[in-house]
Amino acid sequence: MTERTPRLASTLQEDHDRLGTLFEEFRASRAASPERRAELFRPFAAGLRAHIRFEEETAFPFYGQGDPACDSTRTLLLDEHRRIQEVLERIEDRLAVGPADTAALEEALLNVLWAHDAREEGQVYPWFDAHLPTPRIEELVAVFRRLEPQGDRD
Repeated sequence: MTERTPRLASTLQEDHDRLGTLFEEFRASRAASPERRAELFRPFAAGLRAHIRFEEETAFPFYGQGDPACDSTRTLLLDEHRRIQEVLERIEDRLAVGPADTAALEEALLNVLWAHDAREEGQVYPWFDAHLPTPRIEELVAVFRRLEPQGDRD
């Protein structure tokens, strides 16, 4: 079997890695000014929201159409997206008021993201590459690359 290029799974996993790096940069900035911390958090939050938006609006509608097991996984992932968005907003709210301890919220976000990413990378993303025709995968990858926020590095 010939490997498809580009693959949606690897594209989305690479974005998970990119977002993880941005989040770690933010987490390492606890001694920085509130303005700097907010500046570091913005590209992470924007990138994660773009990633979630792509999944929900573009990719997930194709995932396991009509398969009840895939339907329940998709429902769980959408619920996790909602929780991720809530924590992002809470961190942003804390950062907006000046010096703020966000450590507990950061841990809460990591806990959701860890399980969520494992589910996507282990089950959902491979499904796309195994079940969707190559032209559809190429289309999804192209759409994703257009949605990625620009300028997320200083």
